[in-house]
Amino acid sequence: MKQSDIEKNKMISGQSDFILPFSMMDRTTFQPYSDIISIAESSVRVTDEAKAKRKAGLKIREQDETVKLLDDLITKKGEESLLAVVHADGNNMGSKISEMLTDKKDYDSCVNIMREFTADTAKAFGKSGLDAMQKCQQQLKEDYKDKYDEKAFFFRKIIADGDDMTFVCNARFVMDYVGAYLEAVQNYNNKGEKEWRYSSCAGICIFHSHYPFARAYSLAEQACESAKKNVNIDYWNGANSGKNHSNNNVYNITGYTSRKYINPQDAMSGSGARQKDKSFPIIRYAEILLAYAEALNNLTQAYEIDGQTYTRDTEAIKYYFNQIRYRAGIPGLTADDLITVEAFNKVVQRERLIELFWEGQRYYDIRRWGIVEDLEREPLMGLNVEQAEWEGFYQPTVIQYKSIIERDFKPKMVWLPLHLDEIRKVSVLDQNPGWDK
Repeated sequence: MKQSDIEKNKMISGQSDFILPFSMMDRTTFQPYSDIISIAESSVRVTDEAKAKRKAGLKIREQDETVKLLDDLITKKGEESLLAVVHADGNNMGSKISEMLTDKKDYDSCVNIMREFTADTAKAFGKSGLDAMQKCQQQLKEDYKDKYDEKAFFFRKIIADGDDMTFVCNARFVMDYVGAYLEAVQNYNNKGEKEWRYSSCAGICIFHSHYPFARAYSLAEQACESAKKNVNIDYWNGANSGKNHSNNNVYNITGYTSRKYINPQDAMSGSGARQKDKSFPIIRYAEILLAYAEALNNLTQAYEIDGQTYTRDTEAIKYYFNQIRYRAGIPGLTADDLITVEAFNKVVQRERLIELFWEGQRYYDIRRWGIVEDLEREPLMGLNVEQAEWEGFYQPTVIQYKSIIERDFKPKMVWLPLHLDEIRKVSVLDQNPGWDK
């Protein structure tokens, strides 16, 4: 026997003082896999929890025909299996509760209002919304009965609680179902009062049937939350900010609004509303260019200043003026624009209206040009906010709002009155014309 073998035989035989067990783990739940089952002709590892949930789900599937049809629809191989999960949530529900409880100080009144509100919410977002989706389903079956299998029209309600709604449907028809649901919620008004009117927004995630549903639902939820922060505002009669939602007859009378100096992340109301800080220019280079071009245009003779001669030089006017046009990617001045002083004055007046819009210049411009009285006599035009979107809203019309059609501009309004205290301080100072009395 070799010496090495002799030494090995002298060693104490090995033994296990402790054992470290190893098992595969579900990375989502951090639970160990306990079994392997067959799903759609594939072997899948599952945990005890997942196995129990699947067993319960299969039991529900056997009892609910719509669930079974939806599952069958997405598991057949060779067919398109895109689904859509929709999460909808009511808008400004907290604000509505605050409005309803205003001036209500006793406990019983508050409780009764909240009970009534809860019941009405269930009808508006639950029953009314689901009824509309059922009608939409029947309409889709009629419209596409020869094109798709009947199972393609089913939707599965997952959550219908209060102002929350979550459902799954075939991706082909998700916009039809969402549109029907949102319209039903908005049109529901059991009380006929403003605070009892509802609206909802929805987030949609279109996903492949094998994509993890939890992730798809999370994306739909995030889309819904984003929709609450980025709301499309419309001003036609019947829209979310139309005349029908006016308070004390105050509403957008032109159908237009300005986006200048509005940051995409600004919010005037709602939870977490905030506005970004902004810097407002006192004077911009564009205004300097416009003022210089206007000044050159109105020179009636040559002037020499510090050895430099200034005249109505049309080439110089074009050079400075066109910098603004070219920056915006639009054509510069034409020969007709500069043919006379009056012709270019009209051009520069319109250019200042557009370029310096919402910057506080127009009030003073139309006074120094002497055209304020003429403009005030003209009717103000806007979109027809009295009409629904496709029933005449986009047709330009004369604004018929009372304070607009009855406005009365007096010549003295070209100037502002001097304060009486200032006139008393300087005896030779006269009051501006028309403001003596």
